Amino acid sequence: MALAATAVLLVAACSSLRLGYNNADTLALYSLDSYFNLDDAQESLAKERVRALLTWHRGTQLADYARLIDTAQARLDSPLTADDVLAIQAQVNDRMMVVARQAAPELAQLARTLTPEQLDHFGNKLARDNAKLRRQTVQAGGAREPDKAREERIKRSIERAETWLGPLTTDQAQLLREAAARRPAGQQQWLDERERRQRELTAALDRIRAEQLDAAAGAALLERYFAELALPSDAARRASTQVSRRANAEVIAQLLNIATPAQKDRMLKKLRGYASDFTVLASEGARG
Repeated sequence: MALAATAVLLVAACSSLRLGYNNADTLALYSLDSYFNLDDAQESLAKERVRALLTWHRGTQLADYARLIDTAQARLDSPLTADDVLAIQAQVNDRMMVVARQAAPELAQLARTLTPEQLDHFGNKLARDNAKLRRQTVQAGGAREPDKAREERIKRSIERAETWLGPLTTDQAQLLREAAARRPAGQQQWLDERERRQRELTAALDRIRAEQLDAAAGAALLERYFAELALPSDAARRASTQVSRRANAEVIAQLLNIATPAQKDRMLKKLRGYASDFTVLASEGARG
């Protein structure tokens, strides 16, 4: 949900944000090794650069995340519009781009060391992941979701909302069902865009490797890639992205506008907890 997205900018996969953040270097290194099968020298380089990035992030970004959450909480006291939700999403995206710009030179440095075999390993892993997703969500040879897959998508949507609000009302659950029905090819479009972005990333990494681009040129190439994630430059893709984001924002606004007092209290408590975690983590970095 957009109002809560600030709380999961980095490592919300863990039940405790502080626990997840304090182990983010291990999680990041595991992921990089899984995708690229790093050798010992690359692993040492990645460990050094990931830790430097996290030190920068803790010292310069976390306090701002806490302030953004505080601002977002205040909006819950009044009815929300799709524009309100999109504005908060834009603020979150701006902060993600700050991290992306900081990380780009580090990733470019690693990309220079990659071998063709490692890029093949990366591409093959992505292909396996994508094939699994397509089997689960889209009928072979078509863009229509199977009924079972659509029900699973609706179920996941409800579960995500309940993470923040607790049990949904009948009207809220129906709202999410109707939103899914309005976009029967939504999952197909999401998968197509996901694979396109993965191809673009692979091409960027391969160019850095093959041409041995220097730090500035490699970082600039990756920054352009990250900017495309935020908003594609291609007119058709940009329009499709904007339509999808506005549709999602309208659903989020409606969902929160009919939230019960108990649901709003639960969400505020959760947001305050994340803001507190970010503040404590930033303080720990300052002391260190």
